[in-house]
Amino acid sequence: MQTCPTKKVVQYHELYNYFLKRYDIQNIGNIEPIPGISPSSKHTLALIMSMRQNHVKTILQDVYHEKKTAKFIASKTGAKVQVIPHDIRSVKGSNTLEEFYNIIGKRICNQ
Repeated sequence: MQTCPTKKVVQYHELYNYFLKRYDIQNIGNIEPIPGISPSSKHTLALIMSMRQNHVKTILQDVYHEKKTAKFIASKTGAKVQVIPHDIRSVKGSNTLEEFYNIIGKRICNQ
């Protein structure tokens, strides 16, 4: 996968930090302020403002956290929620290691 250094994203949970660093993708913030803690209204509004200021158009969502908050934030910012696999076979079409990384690359960089 090639890098996408101008890409900025928000994550639901700090799950993809190593991947983002490796491929030069800037994480602007997390929906979940602390692992395991749901976001407050104040945190959510601050994140929406930050996304607007930084022109973030991608929200990375894992398969096992609730999606309601990410969809709400996307509706307020024009961002797209991308469900990213955390393991092989965790999303449709990620049955091999190659497919796993190809799906991640397409969903993050090729929007």
